[in-house]
Amino acid sequence: MPSMKKLAYLVTVVGALLSTPLMAQPAGQVQVVVGPAQLMDAGGKERELAQGGQINAGDRIVTGENALVQVRLSDGTYLSVRTNTDVVLDKYNYDEKSAGESSLLLKLARGALRSITGLIGSRSPDAYKVVTPGATIGIRGTDHEPVFIPVPKPGEVPIGQPGTYDKVNSGATFIETHSGVIHIQPGQVGFVPPVPGVAPKVLPEMPEFFRKLDLKRGESLGNRDGGRMPGERPMRPGGALAPGMVQTFRPNLELNTDLIQNLRPIQTIETIQPNLVVQPIQTIETIQPGLVVQPTTTVIQPTTTVIQPKTVIQPKTIIQPKTILLR
Repeated sequence: MPSMKKLAYLVTVVGALLSTPLMAQPAGQVQVVVGPAQLMDAGGKERELAQGGQINAGDRIVTGENALVQVRLSDGTYLSVRTNTDVVLDKYNYDEKSAGESSLLLKLARGALRSITGLIGSRSPDAYKVVTPGATIGIRGTDHEPVFIPVPKPGEVPIGQPGTYDKVNSGATFIETHSGVIHIQPGQVGFVPPVPGVAPKVLPEMPEFFRKLDLKRGESLGNRDGGRMPGERPMRPGGALAPGMVQTFRPNLELNTDLIQNLRPIQTIETIQPNLVVQPIQTIETIQPGLVVQPTTTVIQPTTTVIQPKTVIQPKTIIQPKTILLR
């Protein structure tokens, strides 16, 4: 029989274990860090961003000039966060047994990234979304490059026209806004400006800044010829960032904090505008109740046919009296 002290100790330990929340599984791992970059958790606390480091749901990555951060998520998704970018892995839930329980949501407040989707995107494409201010990017199993260029401040020169872009390398994507949706095929670039009431469109040619985003030293996710597929071993362009360099990088973290928190995926018009009442089309009187429709009266005139007699009976035989003289 255990002593009372041992029993009390066991009860205390078991109670502590039951009251301690289970640690969430990491969403992925940092593969490459080049140049100045910074990592913050959902509470805004900084963590060291280095090769081999852990990535969790809610983490925010901010890169500086000529920086590159590459992450591999547990479902096989590869993310390449490019220069001058602010992105949050807002939601991540990967269930190996149930595709319906898996989801991935990225909030891109500024900059560019490249994504080669993994099992979440291939098994349940609707569960993968990239949200920018004013637009939602969805996929159909793909390698694509979302970009958001904010409206510049006075004195700033943007790399391109402000708005949301998405370049498709393989597969297909779509850009959806309040004003419509556009489907994007391989080799195409979709675009929508941050202007209310303007629908997305496919650009006639690729913007020049996409070529400049391809770093000269190369990306481990692939190259301009189509890129590596998930599962291939990435290269190490330049090695991991020294810990001291992380502390010296201080981007303007308050620039898009509220913006990131307010980013929401666009669902449907009914969801975005719940007060919108669609009136069914009935008749002219229903649509324009003040319109008076004058009936059209057709007067049918009777047609009178006069039949003229064509036959005139002329007597043809005339009997002449014969005179007989009697002698």
